[in-house]
Amino acid sequence: MPTASLVHVIRSKQAAHRPKDHRVIPVPREILATRHERGE
Repeated sequence: MPTASLVHVIRSKQAAHRPKDHRVIPVPREILATRHERGE
């Protein structure tokens, strides 16, 4: 079953313009930053 990448999740939450989505955006961004730092 295909799943959305974190980048796509972030983009969809930004595009939704819902307060609840904007509150959680920092979580996947932090995960992406950690993965980038580790070279994943």
